[in-house]
Amino acid sequence: MDDWTTAVYVRELVHQAEAAQLAAHEFNASLKSPGANGTARAFAAVQSLLAAAAMVSKMLWPNPQQVQIRWLAVEGGGGGPAQDHLGPRENP
Repeated sequence: MDDWTTAVYVRELVHQAEAAQLAAHEFNASLKSPGANGTARAFAAVQSLLAAAAMVSKMLWPNPQQVQIRWLAVEGGGGGPAQDHLGPRENP
């Protein structure tokens, strides 16, 4: 991965973390002032928090089969597997 790609990757992780932080703040605010739609605000905030956490999880721990497919596409396809740049995930 070159420097530019790494910077984009890290920036996206930071954006997702900021989104999760905003969602957590919104959730806490909805609990402190539970007006007419406080429950809906709380559920929306939790959903946003879970979505951001899922994106971070996918970026840090990708599906090994999808990684292999992406590497095949990047390396020009071909019939065989891509060179093991990332290697298979081992189960403990």
